[in-house]
Amino acid sequence: MTQTLTIALPKAAVWVRDAIRADRANAYGLDAPWTLPRLGGDLRTLDLIPPDYFDESWHIVDGVITEMPFAVSREACDGCTLSPDYWPRTWGGVKAYVGALFHDRWYKWMEKFAKAWGWTEEKVRKLGDVVFGNILRAFVKRLRGLSRVRGEIACRVYYGGVRAFGGAGRAAYKRFEGSKVRKFEGSKALAIAVTGSLLLGGCAGCAIPTAWDDPDAEIEIPAHSYSNLVTGASWSYTPIPQASGIGAYEQSDPAGATESAGLTEGDE
Repeated sequence: MTQTLTIALPKAAVWVRDAIRADRANAYGLDAPWTLPRLGGDLRTLDLIPPDYFDESWHIVDGVITEMPFAVSREACDGCTLSPDYWPRTWGGVKAYVGALFHDRWYKWMEKFAKAWGWTEEKVRKLGDVVFGNILRAFVKRLRGLSRVRGEIACRVYYGGVRAFGGAGRAAYKRFEGSKVRKFEGSKALAIAVTGSLLLGGCAGCAIPTAWDDPDAEIEIPAHSYSNLVTGASWSYTPIPQASGIGAYEQSDPAGATESAGLTEGDE
């Protein structure tokens, strides 16, 4: 028993190390401005409707958030840190990295938002987390049957994770920013955080407040690009007009995807 455990532990350590390296190699960029639905819903009760804001990265007017383009960069957006950037189709095919295109950048602007609005950083973080959860749910709502049920569970796990551990993870990165130690300590802290979020039995029950003024608002996958700093793989996605009617969003692969390294979206 002891010998088996001794063998298993190094293998697990290697697996974790390789998973961290693979995750940190992902880099995304936003190729065109991305406008989200007008904020409202439960956010009005929670007092989380932000005042207007303008800079080179964000335009927020009357509750409508537009994220401006940014180049492909791991520092700008590396997808969902130490958790899957997408879930298998059997679990709703939740494209979590689409939410990360918003969420990663939002976290980097929290101090600026808080100062401009007179909010606490925690209040800004909560707004960003709720919007992230609603971006994921917008795609799940297009699904049917068991896929939709599983997709909803996936969304709640992600939302529960960022609410429970997003602040600690951000603090770890800020603490070790600019040092070689950051790469290890920050990743270790986030690994513990994300693992904890996935193990929390209650996460699947974390209700996501409704963020949009129109609860049935639809969100199109924005134009974006991806690259992997280790493999060199890359692809870009350009939306094309969708057909209307039932089943219009139940396609096997995103329309408009182009590959430059033999990858299709969802294979990264």
